[in-house]
Amino acid sequence: MHDFALALEQGNMESFYPTLSALWRSQTSVEELNHAFSIFFEKEIQLLMIDAMQPKFDAEASIDENGVLTIEGRYDTSPSVVHFSHRYILEGTDWRLIGINVQLK
Repeated sequence: MHDFALALEQGNMESFYPTLSALWRSQTSVEELNHAFSIFFEKEIQLLMIDAMQPKFDAEASIDENGVLTIEGRYDTSPSVVHFSHRYILEGTDWRLIGINVQLK
């Protein structure tokens, strides 16, 4: 989440892009990520305050039949709660991000 929040602070996904799995990078571009998260930029959403917080997990991390690790939780920020879902795949010896969903509710 820190890398995502930092990209929001910077106003584009350029610094976030290298943190993605090679598979995801082969399927998307920085420009496509900027478009996907454009609402965050338009509303000037800033999330670096979560660095000082511990996430609350909605369920235990799980690995599905395709080897995808899913982590879901939230940060109890105010006035909106930050909900997240991250999906990772194992590339070499590292778990690398293959999907992210962030919502403010």
